[in-house]
Amino acid sequence: MSIARLDGWLKTHRAAYHASLSPGATAVALANAQAAVGKFPDGLAKLFAWHQGGEGRLQANFSLMTLGDAVSTSRSLTEMLEAGEFDREPWWVATWLPFLENGGGDHVCVDLATGEVVEFWHDEVWRSVLYPSFATWLEVFVTGLEKGAYTVDQDHGFVEANDAKLAAITATIAPGYPKSRDAVAKPVKPKAKPKAKPKPKAKPAKKKPAKKKPR
Repeated sequence: MSIARLDGWLKTHRAAYHASLSPGATAVALANAQAAVGKFPDGLAKLFAWHQGGEGRLQANFSLMTLGDAVSTSRSLTEMLEAGEFDREPWWVATWLPFLENGGGDHVCVDLATGEVVEFWHDEVWRSVLYPSFATWLEVFVTGLEKGAYTVDQDHGFVEANDAKLAAITATIAPGYPKSRDAVAKPVKPKAKPKAKPKPKAKPAKKKPAKKKPR
């Protein structure tokens, strides 16, 4: 199982980071979260049940979120979406649930409707579909760790990817991914022409009384 492999690799190669991870979410917390935002893919529920939060980066410049932060972030962005605050689409989608964050408002999310893993950048238009499923994201990530596609930047704590190695692993496990996609400006609806007001009907002219000749 990929989460067991992830746990073993972190214990061996990043023991301090592994020790900083918070305990996993309880079954009750997971049930409440899914009641609030939608059913999780099985692997995502198991990830939150394994560990959450923690100090440091899990992948690239991204840290593992807590379950509570994931739900609250999703709900906040969905409220902004419903209020019409975004002028591009898909800027945010109501079924997206973040599970990784970089502390600057950017996230890696799972689309709970399609299962896809997508990227969200708060000030960029990039919305690429990174993987077809959460399970695929996890398998590529763990395989990349095991095969040396990632190295830890000891100065900054980033988990840097060797792009060539990671691309080769991705091509084997998820051919055709990632799929590039950008949020685009919403089409402007043409304003409806105002209806012409009907011209008022002309009042019939009053007949002038016939002039009488003076007698």
